[in-house]
Amino acid sequence: MYFGHGDVNGYDLWGEAALPRWSDHSKATFGRTVFRKLDEMREGSDSSTFRAELDLLAADGRAIAAATQADTFSGDEQTRIIDCEFSITANHGPVKSGDTKEGTFAIPFW
Repeated sequence: MYFGHGDVNGYDLWGEAALPRWSDHSKATFGRTVFRKLDEMREGSDSSTFRAELDLLAADGRAIAAATQADTFSGDEQTRIIDCEFSITANHGPVKSGDTKEGTFAIPFW
């Protein structure tokens, strides 16, 4: 599970996992999300949480922005709950999320 959007400053961060298997886009249009640091990992009796820092990169490896993802897993015998929080920080200049049909929450299936 990760943040993914089809147009962040013109780069496809949604389809990065698809490259090159399912896409006919040029490699130059795909960005990447790269893990930087694990800030927190906590296990409790009712839930478990992790918080990680990531970098959103352009195709050439240049940083577009920073991201933080926090996931909390909980549930009982009948239910499973995953709460996800994504924060994007424009620490390398302006960040624009373009209008696209792909976006924001991705769960890879490979």
